[in-house]
Amino acid sequence: MSSAPSQDLTAERQALGGWIVSGVEIPDDLKAKDFFRDRHQRIFRAITALAERDVRGDVDALSAELMKLGDFSDEDQRYLHELASGVNAPGNAAHHGEAVRKHSLIRQRVDLARKLASPDLNGDAPELLDRMRELIEDVGDRIEVRPADLSRVRPVRWLWQKRVLIGYLSLLLGAEGIGKGTLTAWLIAAVTRGTLPGDLEGKPSRVLIVGDEDSFDSVVVPRLYAAGADLDLIETLSDEDGDALDVRADAERLTKLIRERGYRLLYIDALLDILGADADDWRSKDVRDRLRPIRHVARDTDVAALASLHPNKGSRGTFRDLVSGSHAFNASSRSSLLLAPHPEDEDRRVLVRGKGNLSAAPAAFEFEIQGRELEINGHGFSLPVVADTQETALGVEDVVKPQREAPVRESLADEIDAVGTGEIQGRADIARALGREPSDGSVGRALNQLEDQGRWEKVDRGKWRRIAIATSKEVAIGKTAEGEVS
Repeated sequence: MSSAPSQDLTAERQALGGWIVSGVEIPDDLKAKDFFRDRHQRIFRAITALAERDVRGDVDALSAELMKLGDFSDEDQRYLHELASGVNAPGNAAHHGEAVRKHSLIRQRVDLARKLASPDLNGDAPELLDRMRELIEDVGDRIEVRPADLSRVRPVRWLWQKRVLIGYLSLLLGAEGIGKGTLTAWLIAAVTRGTLPGDLEGKPSRVLIVGDEDSFDSVVVPRLYAAGADLDLIETLSDEDGDALDVRADAERLTKLIRERGYRLLYIDALLDILGADADDWRSKDVRDRLRPIRHVARDTDVAALASLHPNKGSRGTFRDLVSGSHAFNASSRSSLLLAPHPEDEDRRVLVRGKGNLSAAPAAFEFEIQGRELEINGHGFSLPVVADTQETALGVEDVVKPQREAPVRESLADEIDAVGTGEIQGRADIARALGREPSDGSVGRALNQLEDQGRWEKVDRGKWRRIAIATSKEVAIGKTAEGEVS
């Protein structure tokens, strides 16, 4: 019994669909015969025929071209629309075309091998052997180059504007109990409703959740329901086999699943769990090697991959120090986010971007976690939900270093006293009065120190008032004056 010929019908569909939607350039070395399916060969011939006449090969133009070439049916018309609507990443058409070409070369090599083994070979052996050598060189690993080409340039796209990228790996750091599960439930719900600010806004999208940090049925689904998610658009991997996903071994199957189901967000909870049982998360090379497959999955499927990670409990000098294990985790991410307590309000949380290569830093995102009482299947649930969201001027430096961990220079406290009016003043206004940036964390720490000393009081979130008592300098001046009088 012979094995199935080498083929990748998904790559064939994605390549054709990409060319229909985007009109990007078709590789010169790709031929109609390289496609395994006859229908795909006919469509490719029509695309190339239009390209030779500098005509964009959209659905209407292709329909007309296929009718002209003959053998075109209503089913073919529907199939063209399916190709156009089913493409995940139009810009990856050339990449999928390379996969189509590689499988074709493998099929040709197998066919030549059969001919060389035939008893009817006669005098064709030298020519067939030369052709076999050419095919082996083509199929094998090659170092290839391509020129810089403005026609391939596309802007990066965001699932959540300036926070979570499409086609890349992003990280979400947060300590246990800080509210990562509540925040991600809000985020996933917004993706399924199409309300998240970004390139998919207005487009309700499918989500795949991978991981078992919390019970999916007892914890995750109720949180998603409380957050208002469309549960019909959310799925997780079956745990019937009892084995966790290993991204190195399962990358190909995961890629196929994402393409088939059309997920736009892949949420991994938690990242360490999918790297394999023998992963050494403190060795940079090991971490990079194990993260490479998930980065390729995100790139090849055009999915936003967001993975959670617990922060390092040791040194907290910089955001980079917070990333648990090897610094290769942060280096492999193109957007790394930190969820932390609000430095001025213990009832709120703040999400800041600690590392981002591809855009200016966004404003910090802050919110409250409130309880919501719901009844599901006759059972009462008290569920946390994100509430009172807003953007804020806080920066990563305000939440990375523990507040009040070091004494503030007395001179700064005295400077704040000097601008105190006795009326309610905003922290940002106080900073500006001192010629500092509104987000300067040292001003907040100085105010906290002044509150500890009974010199200022906090009256609301970010609002302060100087207490009308003598400062240390005023007391000293008063004592000197009293001594002079006496």
